[in-house]
Formats: sequence, structure tokens, C-alpha cells
Amino acid sequence: MRIEGQPAYVRIIRWEKAIPQYTLRYKTVLDAIDRFEQNFRGAFLCSNYRGGIAVGDCLMQAEKTAQRVLKHLESISKASIEGPLHER
Repeated sequence: MRIEGQPAYVRIIRWEKAIPQYTLRYKTVLDAIDRFEQNFRGAFLCSNYRGGIAVGDCLMQAEKTAQRVLKHLESISKASIEGPLHER
């Protein structure tokens, strides 16, 4: 783009507590999330609260979640193919 000169407008915002501050109860929250996913089959939660806050950590967590979603969808598809008509 080769832009030269000073910007016409600049605004810098710094969030003092932008990085999550995990508390001693953090493990309790993770356990509750795991229970939620177990109790509501087909629900998948993915964000920086799980597995790390860095961008790379979020990408790895997203990949793991995507694999879990695919596995779930494959099991649903397989179950529908092997449904009641197949059992006769």
C-alpha cells in the first residue's frame, strides 16, 4: 500500500485486565463445561477459556473441537444408516 505521512486520527485503548485472570475455581468451571457437553450431546464449546488464551492455543483448541464435532456427526450418520431397518 505504501502509505506515507502521519495518520489523521489515532486512538489507543489498553485493557488493563484483558487477559483472563483464572481464579482458584477455574477447575470447577472447566468441570461444569465438561458436564454440560456430556449432558447435551451435540453441544460443543470452544473459546480461550479452555486450553489457553494465546492465538496458537485457540487455534489448537478449535482444531480439537472441530474433530470432536466431525466424530459426533459421523456417529449420528452411522446410527441412522444402521437404524431399526438394519436390525431386522
